[in-house]
Amino acid sequence: MTMILSCLKIVYAQYPQHFTYDDENGLPSNEVYSIVQDHQGFIWIGTSVGLYKYDGVRYHYYNTASQKTNSAANLVISSSGKIYYMNFKHQVFVVEQDHVIELKHSMSKINNLLTDNLHQIWFTHDQGISVYNEKTKEWRTINDFGMENSLSTKCYSNSIKKNSGSLNFINTRGIGSIQNGEFQQLFTSDTLIVPGKYMIEPLENKTLLFHTDGQSIHEISGDEISTYQNKDLIKLIANRKITNLKTLSDGKIWICTYSGVIQYDPSNNNTQILFPNIAFSDVLLDREHNYWFTTLQEGVFRVPNMNYLVWNMTNENILNDKLTHLTSDGHYIYFSNVNGIIQRIEPMTREIFSYNIQLQSDIQHLSYLSEDSSITFYQGTNEYGLLENESTLLIPNKISSVKCTEKVDNEYFFGTSAGLIIYNPQNIWTGENTIKSWCREIKYREEDHSVLIASTDGLIKLNKTENKWQISDTLLPSVQISSFDISTDENLIYLLTFGGNVQVFKDQKHISTISLPEGIQSKILRYYKNNLYFATNKGVLVYDLKAKYFIHLNRLSGLASNNVQDLLIEKDQLWLATGKGLQAIPIPVQINESSAAVYLKNKDLINNSVVLEYGAPLIIDPEVSSYSSNGQYSYLYKINENEWIELPADIEQIEILNLPSGKFKIRIKAVDHLGRDSENEIIIQGNVYPPFWERWWFMLIIFLFVSMIIYYFVRRELNKQRKEMKRLNELNLAKLTAIRSQMNPHFMFNTLNSLQDLILKQDFKNTNYYLTKFASLMRMILHNSEVNYLQLSSEIKMIQMYLELEQLRFGDDFKFQLEIDDTCNIDQTEIPTMMIQPYLENAIKHGLLHKKGQKSLSIYFRCETTQLICTIEDNGIGRKKSAEINSRQNPDHQSFSSEANQYRAEILTKNSKKNHTIEIVDLENEGLPTGTKVILHIPIENFNS
Repeated sequence: MTMILSCLKIVYAQYPQHFTYDDENGLPSNEVYSIVQDHQGFIWIGTSVGLYKYDGVRYHYYNTASQKTNSAANLVISSSGKIYYMNFKHQVFVVEQDHVIELKHSMSKINNLLTDNLHQIWFTHDQGISVYNEKTKEWRTINDFGMENSLSTKCYSNSIKKNSGSLNFINTRGIGSIQNGEFQQLFTSDTLIVPGKYMIEPLENKTLLFHTDGQSIHEISGDEISTYQNKDLIKLIANRKITNLKTLSDGKIWICTYSGVIQYDPSNNNTQILFPNIAFSDVLLDREHNYWFTTLQEGVFRVPNMNYLVWNMTNENILNDKLTHLTSDGHYIYFSNVNGIIQRIEPMTREIFSYNIQLQSDIQHLSYLSEDSSITFYQGTNEYGLLENESTLLIPNKISSVKCTEKVDNEYFFGTSAGLIIYNPQNIWTGENTIKSWCREIKYREEDHSVLIASTDGLIKLNKTENKWQISDTLLPSVQISSFDISTDENLIYLLTFGGNVQVFKDQKHISTISLPEGIQSKILRYYKNNLYFATNKGVLVYDLKAKYFIHLNRLSGLASNNVQDLLIEKDQLWLATGKGLQAIPIPVQINESSAAVYLKNKDLINNSVVLEYGAPLIIDPEVSSYSSNGQYSYLYKINENEWIELPADIEQIEILNLPSGKFKIRIKAVDHLGRDSENEIIIQGNVYPPFWERWWFMLIIFLFVSMIIYYFVRRELNKQRKEMKRLNELNLAKLTAIRSQMNPHFMFNTLNSLQDLILKQDFKNTNYYLTKFASLMRMILHNSEVNYLQLSSEIKMIQMYLELEQLRFGDDFKFQLEIDDTCNIDQTEIPTMMIQPYLENAIKHGLLHKKGQKSLSIYFRCETTQLICTIEDNGIGRKKSAEINSRQNPDHQSFSSEANQYRAEILTKNSKKNHTIEIVDLENEGLPTGTKVILHIPIENFNS
């Protein structure tokens, strides 16, 4: 194999890794004039088609009906946080309370705007300088620059800048200053300074004067002017038309031109040019330390880290972006690509050399052999070569699939996919197939003159014994080791396993394990100054061994690509071989500590307690100031003490539905791409009215309504019951009346029969006596038949008269006894009319009538709390004997009075809801009937003991 070496020396400008915002990904126009960041951290962009606010996801358009053209330029922010800008028709506008308002003025041909810390906005124009006070809303114009005709159009001014409490600007006579509202001419030149052709940039004790066509740079100090002595800056600015000058918070002067942006550091005079083929208009350093560059044709660039340099095909200095391997000889950085090309770069001068090899094949291995001071490489065609200065040492094709190499004591170690091969240039092969496992990395350890080999069977240690390399130890046998490195100061070995863990050994003893974050895979590990560096599938991972935390670098951090194939550390520089070119990052790695900030468009939700009707949605319009995440952040909100709910960054509103009634507290925050919470949280508090069916007035209405319905139905039912009760009472009363009307004649019939017997016996004396009694009894019965209840005393009197009339029939054989217990107040006690008499009649007719000898009847009254107990006892023949006699003498006879009284008792029980009970007891002595006892339980009315 022969190697053709060609050297191409080129010095390239700097192309830091950046994100582009253009019309292909949402920017309304690629022609951008100005950019600022407001007090909340939002980016405002002035373009050819208008003013836009960019929140990291969307562009929000701002305009007003009075504007005569859409252009927006010269954006500035006042001390109150308002955005002021102008258009190419020299109209001036202010963004106030999220609306654009035109600021009326009498100026013409405005060329610059500037704000101070006193709520003033300064305008340079062709008739002098005007200032607007946003608090008092007053205008003032300064046009007396010490000229005879101060009101002439020659009172031109432009390029106004702040300088230690004063404002410096270019005017018709030279450079003037305004301090405390007073004008002072600092420098006068009638020939050198041509208005409109120069821009100024004040420094600490001098002022730089730039010709806008790049013809010269002058330094003004006091009354003296001289050519600025910085050849590099003068060389870079030559023949470049300047569009803007700005000193940022990094202390550097940024010079925007039609062919690149120049960075000049006055503190050390370092100068470099970025993107030399692009026309720039403005530059901004935001609070997240992102650099923003506006261009006149390419949109907006955002550089996450100005120190993250990239070389790729776009910059026309890398022959292929897909790089595979890196190595260094201490002076140059060598890198290979997938086309089989090896290039090198000189880190200081950034000179690039290209090695064109005849065999265009993938470079599978690239390393530096310090003993030979040569670069070794292996191609997929089994061609292996040594690059020693400009000569080549060829290796026979006996070796294949070389993955790593090392040279020790004039012997070459070749790690292959089939094992380890040791080669001696004297064509002596030693230790062939000593290791048969896949070898991934080889390192020589000078301390104990050993060779360490990362293999698929652990980390194998070789020592030379009797002039032969032999295995002396193995760490983690049977474990695949992807990569390893050594900390010589602490005698530590770090082994990266295929499973994604780092095993740490000291003196051959395992001391700790470091686990990579979930989802990250790495095959390359490097140790440098107490940090571990990993090339992963998701960028670069840095582990601080002292602080014990990871730093994750990816495209959002400024990497050219997350696909990192190899990494190399050389002189505090981290070099990366990526799928999109070569990248250099300074060490130590710095991360952006700035966090996102979350705001609400509807600020009233924060300042006031929110009151919502039940079921009404809560609409929240959040916005986040976070540009390092490039739109890859999330919103999180939680209601009261519930779990956090995550929403994507591209939502325009958060609509919270079905908030429970009562007090609520909603917390809103943002989480960036690294999982860090926003620097603030939005808290919204308020109250949700209960649903109308839970409010007191509705409950009262329902209660009243239900009460009315219940009242209506109860009343209707009561009326219905009353009517039914009245009907039943009337019916029962009619029945009782009918019964009584039937009982009275029956009683009278029996009494008349007794009187008839006296008449037949011609006992006229007794007939007259008893007829008088009978008449009195009839009057009493007729009187009582009109009432339902009567006093117990009247009932007893009527009973006594009746029984006396019955004695008429029986003569001296019939005796009766009326006994009233002291518990009864017969004058205050009422009972149903003729409730007792029918049972006396039955006792006489059925019990005593057929008895031979003495006949006796006793009536006993006893009162309890709610009832009268009347006991009627006779010594008659008994009910059974009486029934036999009645069946012989009168088979069709029915005892009307007892049945009627029983029916009457049932009706009275129904009507009064009080039990009227009748108990009949047959009296016997040794099985022979001795009489009948009737016990009546009669509820009493108006009882008063």
